[in-house]
Amino acid sequence: MTDKARDPRALNSVKGDVPATSQIQMRVTPDIKARYVTQARREGMKLSEWIQLHLNAVCDKAEADRQWEEKIAENNKYFRIYRKRDNTWRKQSPRTDIFGMPYPDYTDNESEAGIWLKIEIRAASYNPYSHMHLREGEELIESTPTRDQLELRAWLSD
Repeated sequence: MTDKARDPRALNSVKGDVPATSQIQMRVTPDIKARYVTQARREGMKLSEWIQLHLNAVCDKAEADRQWEEKIAENNKYFRIYRKRDNTWRKQSPRTDIFGMPYPDYTDNESEAGIWLKIEIRAASYNPYSHMHLREGEELIESTPTRDQLELRAWLSD
């Protein structure tokens, strides 16, 4: 074998570790193609590299946006707090003990159960004296609140 210089076009199918064997084709007007080629050259790239760079950037941004939206959706899920010991649900408004410390009120009626955002419960979990703190034998049950429950929750928070 000789060490002769390879034609750079022969390396076009080698993109990283895996050979590029798929193609994307599109038809554009000559003016648009010339515009793309000019910009690619300004950025020191060949047209295919430039197109790939920009398409990857769009996909990366869309993926980041989707993950952000999923995170927001996860934090905006509502939950009810269920006490397994006596099969009751925690109510929205807490009562206070003789020292003024709030403690939760419970009900047998699921429709009277309070609703809380996951992010609220997570933040309150750092304060063991908070009425939102999950106690032993309690679990979170995902819930879709009714309009009345959301209005009651808004009224109680004002």
